[in-house]
Amino acid sequence: MDLPDARRFELRLALESAGAEVSGYNDGFTLAIKRGCFCAVDDKAKELGLVLDGNSLNYFPLGSDNPPEEFRHWVHPYTAERGHGPGFWLYATYRLP
Repeated sequence: MDLPDARRFELRLALESAGAEVSGYNDGFTLAIKRGCFCAVDDKAKELGLVLDGNSLNYFPLGSDNPPEEFRHWVHPYTAERGHGPGFWLYATYRLP
């Protein structure tokens, strides 16, 4: 991301305080979002002048990853009935317009 370091870190800290973790930079910030925090992160991103890349919001299977509990997401309500725990990351990419 071609922003000055001070500005990029300012945005990063604000997004992380809203409930995300920056997992990478490309044309924007790729975020892993904590369970129950999507709206807070989305609101903070909009406040900062960032927009959600419409094709970037997705669930990604945990596979062998072992994220902290607050990053584990349920995808289907029936998974709990079958004895499965939360098994997905939620990722989104936000960019400057």
